[in-house]
Parts: sequence; structure tokens; C-alpha cells
Amino acid sequence: MRNRGLLTVTQQAVGINAAWPDQPRPTVRRNTLRWHGALRPSALSPAYTVSLVYKLGDPPRLHVLEPALDPGHRLELPHVYDNDRLCLYTPGEWNGTMQLATTILPWTAEWLFHYEVWRTTERWVGGGNPYTPTTGTGAASRKRDGA
Repeated sequence: MRNRGLLTVTQQAVGINAAWPDQPRPTVRRNTLRWHGALRPSALSPAYTVSLVYKLGDPPRLHVLEPALDPGHRLELPHVYDNDRLCLYTPGEWNGTMQLATTILPWTAEWLFHYEVWRTTERWVGGGNPYTPTTGTGAASRKRDGA
């Protein structure tokens, strides 16, 4: 059954090309969009190479490829799922009727900004529910929901 208003992966790719013209073009195969591009959360930030994989009907998956995410201290990296997949939103905040280019990619840049603040202050100020492996709350519980 087709969801009314659900954007195809080709429509999502066109949106990324339009909104991010200086970035590499996404590839689309078998209802899956793949994109690697560079995001810079602030003028003082390094460029982060990110990977976006979006399969129609599934939540988008974002990973930072370079520089590697590394807390560099005693704390575990917050707001990530297994394999350092970024936790960008709670269930219901994003759906396939929304453009990746105007939601997920800017949210990724914002996540990277909060990551940089966290690296300096050891406090996550980006909101959301922190991942708690011992209780299964936060990102761990959302992971089952597919966000």
C-alpha cells in the first residue's frame, strides 16, 4: 500500500541536488538513496564527511565517516545508536513526506554542532533523550521504533 504524499527516493535525490548544489549527487538504486557529502556545522568547524542511506519506507541512516567521532575522554558518545548511527529525531518528528535536504541534512549539521560543544563541555545541550544502555531508555528504546 502506498502512503499518500510519500516522496520517492528520486524526488528526495532531486531535493538534495537542489538544496546542496555544491555537494556530490546522491545515487538511487532499488528504492535506496545513498549520499556522501561534507557538512560544516560552523565556520570554525572541520568539514565532516557524512553518509546518508535512505531506503523508501525506512528511517534515514546517518553516519559520520571523517573525522571519526571520538569522545576522546571518559564519556560515551551520546545520541547515537549502534555503530555510531546518529540519533537525529524522536519517533514522529520525521516521515517520508518530508524532504531529506531540508530536515535530515540540516539536523545532521546541528547534531555535529552539539557534538562539538559536548566534546568541549561534556554536556549535551542539543535536547533529546540520551542513550542509556543499562536501562534501555533514550536512543536504545527509539531504535526499536526505527527512528
